Amino acid sequence: MDKTIAANLEGLSAEEQRALLQKLLQEKKAKKPDKTAVLSFGQERLWFLHQLDSANAAYNLRTAVRLQGNLNLPALEASIQEVVNRHESLRTKIVAANGRPQQQIQQQMIAPLPVTDLTDLQGDELETAVQQHTDAEAQAPFDLANGPLFRARLLKLQANDHILLLTMHHIISDGWSIGILIREIATLYQTKVANQPSPLAKIPVQYADFATWQREWLQGETLEKQLAYWGEQLADTAVVDLPTDHPRPTVQTFAGARHYFTVAPDVASQFHQLTHAENATLFMGLLGAFNLLLHIYSRQTDISVGTPVAGRNRNQLESTIGLFINTLVMRNQIDPQASFRDLLKQIRQTTLDAFAHQDVPFEKLVEELHPPRDPSRTPFFQHLFILQNAPMQSVKLPGVTLTPLQPNKASSLFDLTLTMWDDDQGMRGYLEYNTDLFCDETMARFVTHFQQLMRQIGQQPDAPIAQLSALSPAEKGKMLTEWNATERPYPTHTHKKLKKKQVEKTPEGTAAPPATAT
Repeated sequence: MDKTIAANLEGLSAEEQRALLQKLLQEKKAKKPDKTAVLSFGQERLWFLHQLDSANAAYNLRTAVRLQGNLNLPALEASIQEVVNRHESLRTKIVAANGRPQQQIQQQMIAPLPVTDLTDLQGDELETAVQQHTDAEAQAPFDLANGPLFRARLLKLQANDHILLLTMHHIISDGWSIGILIREIATLYQTKVANQPSPLAKIPVQYADFATWQREWLQGETLEKQLAYWGEQLADTAVVDLPTDHPRPTVQTFAGARHYFTVAPDVASQFHQLTHAENATLFMGLLGAFNLLLHIYSRQTDISVGTPVAGRNRNQLESTIGLFINTLVMRNQIDPQASFRDLLKQIRQTTLDAFAHQDVPFEKLVEELHPPRDPSRTPFFQHLFILQNAPMQSVKLPGVTLTPLQPNKASSLFDLTLTMWDDDQGMRGYLEYNTDLFCDETMARFVTHFQQLMRQIGQQPDAPIAQLSALSPAEKGKMLTEWNATERPYPTHTHKKLKKKQVEKTPEGTAAPPATAT
């Protein structure tokens, strides 16, 4: 042992010696150089977008959880810190070296949990303050070069009522990662409250290792085979142009809102039966209905819709926080004379083919295929469909009731994003839309049309698509009855009688202006 260390340990109790050795060990670790790694293709695109607008919070991934009960704050703080220690991505920042960005993973990073005390407020004042703090946390931009790219905050509403806010930049995480983060914090919290060791296994593959593998694997013949498929599939992709309420901005914006909805149980049941009969999945059926509604609104037959895939098709990646998500472009042709059952068969094949070629990152497709670039739109598609299938395991904390909260504000990365899920609570979803393009009333009507179209499809899967209607019964009644009621009383008086009547009404008025010579 170093003589200086030995001297420092003399005269200390066993507990004090352990504390000093732990501190010295941490200092030694802190002196180790940070690890560096290449960016994944997805990270590279997000880094580029950040350079264009570093104040944009559209790529902030946030979640809010209400914690009601006897919360052990030190255990929560320690749990968050341990999750940060486990995942390199949460300790990552993006720095430029010789003009090229790279990941820099800090050996250690303190993850503070600041507490905002709102216990002096009640009623509307408290609700307003919670919304303001939640929005501020969600909208605060990240500094990619200096980090950190993960932050946590606790709002204290009452002694036994808190809201935990967790925010990560998309460049180090994705939607699946949020689930990992929440589950690991909850698991570690339980063990720390019970003074037990962590049951979490060591992470088999860190994100930096995946990024390095992706760069090495996706080249040469492997890349060429996958690009050949996508090059043919996406050749001359049409822009799906929906009628908008406002002129499209020259540069894409991300202001958004959400409209939540449910699907009637009988409609959901019919949809399940139809997809099962065609050896298709619920995803394929709902994607088909969304395609059909876009066709009805746009009057176009060449429809491309984006859909995200987890990008974790290897078991070793399922427990790693990072940006694995990829976006596939589903391009289908709508034949108005064909049935929805025919369309479903086409979409089934399109989906299977796309999933067989899902390893090419969307960013690589854009780079290699050179689609026409329009700063007001996403290349290849403007509308996204999501069927949530990430594992949503129940999360429990001892002595605390945990309730996920919906965000007050939404960002919209695309013109429209339709997100749905189907579980023991039924089939439901929300439509996320760009508020610089669409107004709330239009999108509420779009959702109503989607629900009605699903009902029509379930009832008439073999009818020609041209005969399927998205109009609600009330809208049909208005069009056929109210708007068609054009009868008006027709005057029966002759011109002479009308003239006499006007004279009696205004005897002092001029009967007719004098003729003007030309």
